[in-house]
Amino acid sequence: MHITDRTRLRRRGGADESRFLTFSCRNRAHLLDGAQRKDHLVRVLRDRVAPTSIELHAWVVMSNHVHLLLTPRATPIGKWLAQLKGSFTTSLVEWSGGAFWQRGGGFDRVIWSVDEFEEKFRYIHQNPVRAGFVASAEAYRWSSAHDWFIAPRASAPRLFERPAELTHAAGPLPRPPPSRRASRMVRATRPSRRARAMSRAHRPQSRLPAR
Repeated sequence: MHITDRTRLRRRGGADESRFLTFSCRNRAHLLDGAQRKDHLVRVLRDRVAPTSIELHAWVVMSNHVHLLLTPRATPIGKWLAQLKGSFTTSLVEWSGGAFWQRGGGFDRVIWSVDEFEEKFRYIHQNPVRAGFVASAEAYRWSSAHDWFIAPRASAPRLFERPAELTHAAGPLPRPPPSRRASRMVRATRPSRRARAMSRAHRPQSRLPAR
């Protein structure tokens, strides 16, 4: 996934709402290219998820970004994500190159329906396949595909089933309120009261046929 706007995002949604998260290495550099760093990030993710109320559903660690599908429950997701990235960087002994992660909160999307949840679930696991790293999702060592489709691993984070509270169909999106400029333009196109009165005064009167 190519995320162009990496500024700090305002996190919408709260507890019990499933989220699709993406965060990247600084300038999308391939700082997670080696197996050692990927293994270390998986261990940190496992240890950071375990003592919290976060339900992790799917994850993948790529060479320059990470995808997570989770439901935070009672855990503040922004604070938890900052702690996850900070724990990884501070425990990376050989790293001394300044900032490791791209500045800001990354990409955060609230998941509202079963269909969207399953689409993100597949998207995460197919990331290494689309990148050409493996032929099948479960063959990639640094994702939850192996744990779901082959067998759970003690070295990987604990996984949770899809939340039961998700709806089975995405409802219609709410229409955004019109902007002030749009409202002024609509009002400007309406004829004034005087113009409507003059129009009625000059309207030709219909004549009844003579009897």
